[in-house]
Amino acid sequence: MRKANLEKGIPWRSGPEWQGQMCEAKTRRGTACQKPPLRDKTRCRLHGGLSTGPKTPEGKARIAAAHWKHGRRSKAFTEARKQIWADLAKAIKYALARLPKARPYLENGFLELDNNTAENAVRPVAVGRKNYLFMGSEAGGKSAAIAYTLIETAKMNKVNPEAW
Repeated sequence: MRKANLEKGIPWRSGPEWQGQMCEAKTRRGTACQKPPLRDKTRCRLHGGLSTGPKTPEGKARIAAAHWKHGRRSKAFTEARKQIWADLAKAIKYALARLPKARPYLENGFLELDNNTAENAVRPVAVGRKNYLFMGSEAGGKSAAIAYTLIETAKMNKVNPEAW
């Protein structure tokens, strides 16, 4: 690039051989920047002369995609990821705090973790009782609910309700 510029008649404006003003900002390697400053500035565009970031939404999207591709995530993404890990840690602490009470269920396979069996056994009684509340009269509904409860209780105890 420099050689092509020289052939076009454009003088070198950077490098150790150039005698003009240089940026002189300290680089990551600890050396002084050898680039020329911008017009009416004392620094080059990389070290505070002008913003080098994209100005349009398309340019910002392009830079974000390049950062994503190379593993540099946005601040919002890293904050969201930290929140996810915090929520996971909270769930693990919750589980560990309740582990002593859950230990019998883990050690004995015949114990059930839920009460679905009991809920399913009681459901017909409760549903029937609620249905009989809407009978012709209040007294008729109460007597039907009592009868239905007795019949369902007999069924739960494996007793024939008609013989009982």
